[in-house]
Amino acid sequence: MASGLVVAATDPLRAFLASAAASHDLPADLRDLASSLAARSAVPYRSLRDIWCAASSTAPTSCSPAPSHATRAMS
Repeated sequence: MASGLVVAATDPLRAFLASAAASHDLPADLRDLASSLAARSAVPYRSLRDIWCAASSTAPTSCSPAPSHATRAMS
């Protein structure tokens, strides 16, 4: 599994992933990813966020790219 934040795959999360896997509104790679993640007990946050943002009708405002650690300004 990828490094970074990982969240428990609860029943509602698995239901979302199953729905995303069946959605023809998502690109095939994200549908495949959702399908594979739905069977896991824990899900990488970054992958979940990618699927959620692509499935969200509010993606332009709520899913802007998060700054990476390498590009954050140092205080």
